[in-house]
Amino acid sequence: MRSLARTSMLIAALFGANLYVSAVRADTPAGDQDTQHKKITQDQLPAAAKATVDKEAKGKTVESVFQDTKKNGEVVYKVDISDHGAATSLTISATGEVVDRSPGTPKHDDMQKGDKAKGH
Repeated sequence: MRSLARTSMLIAALFGANLYVSAVRADTPAGDQDTQHKKITQDQLPAAAKATVDKEAKGKTVESVFQDTKKNGEVVYKVDISDHGAATSLTISATGEVVDRSPGTPKHDDMQKGDKAKGH
């Protein structure tokens, strides 16, 4: 009887773990399942990518820098930049080329700075 109870608990635990893994995978965009996402500093960027970030962020705030390594070995850098309530997300290649630019989500305190600058 005790053995049956242990077996039932083990099956329930395994089933629960499988549901958790399935839920996590469902939240991950299909193209990102094979991408390794690592937070880095600006100083860790390759020289060409760092030069691009310095140029794009001149007078603005670099909020975060991530290195994404795809399963095929391709490396790109995701950089979030904010400027008085406006935010931009850049994807930059190791050679410094901006391969994607999209509006980002500004941080709450950056939005407040932007409101003060606008006289709100």
